[in-house]
Amino acid sequence: MVEIVAQRELPEPRDYAADFHLEAGETLSGVISLYAAVAAETESIVAEIADLGQPVPVPKGVPWFPADVEAWSVRWVLLHLIEETARHAGHADIIREALDGATAYQLMARAEGWEADLERWQAEAAARSDSR
Repeated sequence: MVEIVAQRELPEPRDYAADFHLEAGETLSGVISLYAAVAAETESIVAEIADLGQPVPVPKGVPWFPADVEAWSVRWVLLHLIEETARHAGHADIIREALDGATAYQLMARAEGWEADLERWQAEAAARSDSR
């Protein structure tokens, strides 16, 4: 069984919006190289996975992950990774998010009628907005 690696520890509190611009000293080519390195690491990990049902712990304390879910399957994580990459590469989603604050989850909740989730995400977004 391959150990599923979690995202590296991140400092708390964290300004997630700061991830959407280059920091002093960062270059576009450097960010693209980092993306390529992460993609290669991901491919090598995925190549070793035999059990797509293996649980992957859900990170805690991250605003867009549910607090009431302990783990997802590797299959779910891989499909979600494909979906997120396609969403952000396929259109200007990040620009829309910056303009209206709605994330894919809020848009899906609105489209699918997930009222309880929509209300929770709207409240969380409002709280983040108020803290800025």
